[in-house]
Amino acid sequence: PRPEKLRSCAGGAKKSREDGPCRVREALPDTAKRERDGCPGEEEGETEENNPEHPQKKVTEREQESGYEDPERRTGVCESPEDKVFIGAAAEFAIVIALVVLGYVKTGNRMNFFTVLAVVGCLPAAKMLVEFITMMPYKSIEPEKYREIEEKAPLLTKVYDLVITGNDKVMPVDVLVISDHTVCGYTGNEKTDDVKVSRYLKEMLHNNRLEKITVKVFHDYTAFLARAEGMNNVMTVEQSGDRRRERKIRQLILTTSI
Repeated sequence: PRPEKLRSCAGGAKKSREDGPCRVREALPDTAKRERDGCPGEEEGETEENNPEHPQKKVTEREQESGYEDPERRTGVCESPEDKVFIGAAAEFAIVIALVVLGYVKTGNRMNFFTVLAVVGCLPAAKMLVEFITMMPYKSIEPEKYREIEEKAPLLTKVYDLVITGNDKVMPVDVLVISDHTVCGYTGNEKTDDVKVSRYLKEMLHNNRLEKITVKVFHDYTAFLARAEGMNNVMTVEQSGDRRRERKIRQLILTTSI
């Protein structure tokens, strides 16, 4: 008898002869016979996850671009932004302490080259610690709102979970959407002055030679979502292919945030 091999069915599971008709022989390689036996005829090793059109892969690419990850998709216990900054700060201080101890053990006194390295290493460690302390009071945007924004405005450039620092103030913003000459945002924090943060972002963009940019931050989520959906509808009609300006705006905004 000819050797038999298992083919993967549409669900990705292996089926035996008793479970269904998806066991095929090497003597039947043509597509017509595979379709007759009930298999979809996909190539060997091809799965839904490998398909670039698979929705899960699209969500992952959007998350990487926007800087936000749906908490329900996180697999570890230290994947939130605050945890990552805290771990980074702890690792930096651990290296500083290790350098001090190593220098003292090798030389027998504190005045050595390793101490100098430890002092220099305190600067990035202290910076990460300050970022962690600043981020601690503020929560990430709710997953339900994130998914709704992605559904209503899939064509817009987005950036999530901003803690904007400017004019000696800390202004948390949950999300900003960018389309051509318009930047629209939403903040659920009552202490954030929507007028001041809008003015600050507009002035910052103007100082970087991006003029005639309209910036509006909302406290009302419904009003923000309606505005974002309208911007997405405009993008659908115009089908703008050049996103370089939007990416530049997004990058400048990120430089003002931690």
